[in-house]
Amino acid sequence: MKLGQRIRRRRDKLGLTQECVVAEVNAMRPEGARQLSQQNLGQLENRDSAKSEFVHELAVVLKTNVTWLLKGSGNEDAAEEPDATSSYARYIYENFDKLPPLRQQLVREVFSNWGGEPPPSEDEEQATRSEQHAQEEPQGS
Repeated sequence: MKLGQRIRRRRDKLGLTQECVVAEVNAMRPEGARQLSQQNLGQLENRDSAKSEFVHELAVVLKTNVTWLLKGSGNEDAAEEPDATSSYARYIYENFDKLPPLRQQLVREVFSNWGGEPPPSEDEEQATRSEQHAQEEPQGS
């Protein structure tokens, strides 16, 4: 089984349309990055490709892992876990504030699905700063 066949298998197993997968993948891509089209996804599913620049996003959307998508080895149902050393995860975390609000929400949802700690929302950051500021102020005598 090739990469495209594994993508199609996972998509079918999860009951996702190509349109849905494309939308979720593109929502995860940094602004200005090349976007996946439904035509590209269809071509990827139907050809004997060994790689794709969208493999990390596809693994997340398809609730599997990159190793299984690329090589077919390991557990297909073992979702990709966030890895602090992963350059992709690090890139998202470091550039989180630059993402549009809709993409920030998607990242938060992905992190919470992983059981990981999502980046804080703007409101949460403000509350944390207020709490820290209150703790730093000297108490009146």
